[in-house]
Amino acid sequence: MAPKYKTAKERYEARLQSKRAHYQRNKTIEQAKSRTRWRTHRHFDSDVVTLFSTLDKLSDELGYKSGVPEARIVQSRVSAVLQRIDDEGWTLLRPELDDAVIALLGLHERATKLYETAQQLGCKSVAGYHLLLKQSRELVDLMGRRLVVEREVISIIDDGGVEAYDQAMLTDSLSWHWQKL
Repeated sequence: MAPKYKTAKERYEARLQSKRAHYQRNKTIEQAKSRTRWRTHRHFDSDVVTLFSTLDKLSDELGYKSGVPEARIVQSRVSAVLQRIDDEGWTLLRPELDDAVIALLGLHERATKLYETAQQLGCKSVAGYHLLLKQSRELVDLMGRRLVVEREVISIIDDGGVEAYDQAMLTDSLSWHWQKL
C-alpha cells in the first residue's frame, strides 16, 4: 500500500493540522490542564492546586468561557430561551427553567463551599492563596448573578409573557443590561 503522505513535510503539516483540530475540540480541557501545569510550576501548594481544579470544573459547568464578557453569555442564554419559548411554548419550557435554577443553586452551593474551604486554608503565605480566594469569590458572585437572571426570566415571563420581557429589554430594566457586551 502506498504511503498516505509522500514527503516528510506533508506528514508534518498533517500532524500539525491534526493537533490544531484536537485542541479546538478539547479547548476547555486543554486550557484547564495548562493552568494546572502553570500553577504547579509556580510552586503552588498541592491543596491550592486541587482547589483551583475544582474552581475550573465549576466554571466549566456554569458555561463560563474565558475571554467572553459575562453579559454576552447571558444575552446568548436569554436569546436561546426566548427562541425556544416561541418554538415550543412557555408551558413546556417552564419546568426546564426551574430545573436550570435548581442546578444553578447546586453549583452556587458548591462554589460557596469552595470559597469557604479556601478561606479555611488560612495560609496566606502559601503561593496562590490570594488568587484562589479572589477567583473563588468571583465565581460565587458570578453564579449569584446568573441565578438572578434565570429567576428574572421566569418571573417576567410568568407575569407578562415574552412581550413583557421584550419590553424590559427595550427599556434596559433587566438586571444584566448594565454590563458591557
